[in-house]
This record gives sequence, structure tokens and C-alpha cells, in this order.
Amino acid sequence: MIFHAVGHAKIFGAAEILESPTYHLHPFWKDRFPWVYPVRVDVWIPVVTDGPRTSEVAPVQAMNRIRAGGPYARLTDEEYMHLVEEMLLVPSAQQRK
Repeated sequence: MIFHAVGHAKIFGAAEILESPTYHLHPFWKDRFPWVYPVRVDVWIPVVTDGPRTSEVAPVQAMNRIRAGGPYARLTDEEYMHLVEEMLLVPSAQQRK
């Protein structure tokens, strides 16, 4: 999973989904974001605005899906690894050891 900050149009993290999601209505988000995915974050950029601009590093079909309001954009293993490599180029990027 790649974390994409919609308002900033930046990618800022990569994680592995560990289990199936559960449905949980958060007091603030309510039914806007009801699915909770247990993940292990492997790469992250502490300040979102430091992340690579998504439109400059993401595949075209993923950007089209995001711009169309899709809940996710499917990536190949190679596309995923490319995005992780782009995040690791950011000086402040952190990686789980």
C-alpha cells in the first residue's frame, strides 16, 4: 500500500497490509472512512509536503484512477517498488529495519 496525501498530491509512505480490513465507524470520520486495515509501515516521510509529487512519479493509469475519485489504484510489483525507491530518495525518508 502506498500512502497518497490527496490535498498535497504527494506520496509519503509504504506499508504492507497484514490482515483483512474491519468495518469500524470512527467518531470523527463516521462512514466516510469506515474500513480499518491493519498495516506494517515500512517506509515513511515524516513531513507530507517533503514527499514526491504523485503525478511526477506514479503510473499514468494510477493517476487517472485517483483523479476520477477511485478509492484505490492497483499497482504492479514493479510500479510499487519504483514508488518506494522514489520515497527513499527524499533525505528525511525513514525505513523500518
